[in-house]
Amino acid sequence: LVRKAVTTVDVDPRFEIVGVLTLEDIVEEIIQEEIVDETDVYVDVDRRLKIGGRDTTNFNLGVFNPIWRSRGDKLSLEEVNAISAHLMRTAFAAGNGCALKYETITWLVGEAEVQNLSRTAPVGLDPCDTDWIYRRGQASSRCTLVLQGRLGAIVGHESFKTENGAFSLLARDALLPNLFKPDFDAFLSTPKVRILSIKKELFQKACDLDKDPAMLEQAKKTQVLAVSVTRKRWTYGGRDGPEDSGSPREAMSPTLSKRPSQRSIWGDRSSL
Repeated sequence: LVRKAVTTVDVDPRFEIVGVLTLEDIVEEIIQEEIVDETDVYVDVDRRLKIGGRDTTNFNLGVFNPIWRSRGDKLSLEEVNAISAHLMRTAFAAGNGCALKYETITWLVGEAEVQNLSRTAPVGLDPCDTDWIYRRGQASSRCTLVLQGRLGAIVGHESFKTENGAFSLLARDALLPNLFKPDFDAFLSTPKVRILSIKKELFQKACDLDKDPAMLEQAKKTQVLAVSVTRKRWTYGGRDGPEDSGSPREAMSPTLSKRPSQRSIWGDRSSL
C-alpha cells in the first residue's frame, strides 16, 4: 500500500492510502513497457486504453487437438475424461465440500448439459439481456465450465472487468445446498461460447450415487445403452469402431490406464 502523510493541521501527521504498488508496476517502470496478460482489459488504466484485437479473437482448442473442435451439444469420450480429471482437481477434490470420486465425476460430466451460445450484442458494446450468464445478487442453481470461447466477468465494488477462458469454472458454490447468489456478473465475451452447465439437482444425484457403488454402476450402464442406440462409438484412437453389444463402460482413471484388450464405448450420446 502506498500512503502519504497529511500535515495540513498542526497535529501529529496522519497517513492516507493513495493506491497499491505491485511488483508488476515496479518491473514495468524498469523495462519501460506495459506487461499485459490474459486477464488484463486495459493497456493503460489511467487513460482507459483497451487491449486491441482481444475482442475479435476466438480461442479455439482445436488448434492443439482436433477433438476440441465444435461438436454441437455432445461430448466425446476424450472430452469427458479430460473435463473430469480437471474438475476432480479443481472443483470436487476432497475437503472442499463438493468431493466426488472420479467415476462419479465422469457420470456427472456425461449427464451435464452442453450449450453452444452466441452473443447477441456486437463485440465491444455492452451485452444484451440474453448475453448475461449470471447477474449479481440473482439466485442461481448451476455452475458453468467454459469449454470454448470466453466469459467476461464484472467483480468487486469497483466493477473490475476480467475474462475467463477455456476450463474456467464459475459459481461452483451454486451446487451446495444453501441458496447461492453470485457477487459478480458474467456475460458472453466472444461471439461463440461453448459451456458445460451443471445443475444443483444433477449434482445432488451424483452425491447420492457416489455413496452407492451399485447404483452408480447401474447409472453408467444406462448411459451405455443410450450410446448403443446411436450405433456409434469412439475407440481410444479416436476412430469409429465396430458396433458394441452394449457391455458396461468403465471410466478411465486420471492416473491409471486400461489394458489394450478393454474397450470403452462411452462416446457420442444422444441422451445429453
